[in-house]
Amino acid sequence: VLVDAVTLGGAGDAKQKPFVRHVIVKDLNKIGTRLKFEHPRTGVFNNKAPMGLYALFDGQSCAGDPGPLAAEFCARNFHLKLLKRLAELPADSPDEAAVQAALVGAFEDLDQELLSNQPEVNDGCGAAVALLIGDVIFTAVVGLCSATLCDASNRTRMAPLRC
Repeated sequence: VLVDAVTLGGAGDAKQKPFVRHVIVKDLNKIGTRLKFEHPRTGVFNNKAPMGLYALFDGQSCAGDPGPLAAEFCARNFHLKLLKRLAELPADSPDEAAVQAALVGAFEDLDQELLSNQPEVNDGCGAAVALLIGDVIFTAVVGLCSATLCDASNRTRMAPLRC
């Protein structure tokens, strides 16, 4: 995976928080272990498959001051919601559908917490997320975000991701 950072143009005022935040967790197993989240060891997680999380949160749909707050909240908390959902998967051979459901559930949990704990935020934010488990990629896109996967070995553009 060839992702080391994401950056976008922003406001000219350096004091203003950015509307877009990114998260790159190259070893989600390590974070889960530190936080005492145990996920299954079978199915797609077989042989302690390496896990990585790549996410972009766009607070522009929540115009004004709440936008950057929403994006920052999501960037700081999404991996926690996801690890919790993954830890709740059944231990007996979780399949790809179960992981995809955990990904969707993490978004639902995050949205609910954001809207209930941040009264100034009256709308969530967009997101594009890629979760790698072993050699399987799970994706989710919400709001006005989109993402494109590319094969770096032959520079072929793959289909855009939309959910």
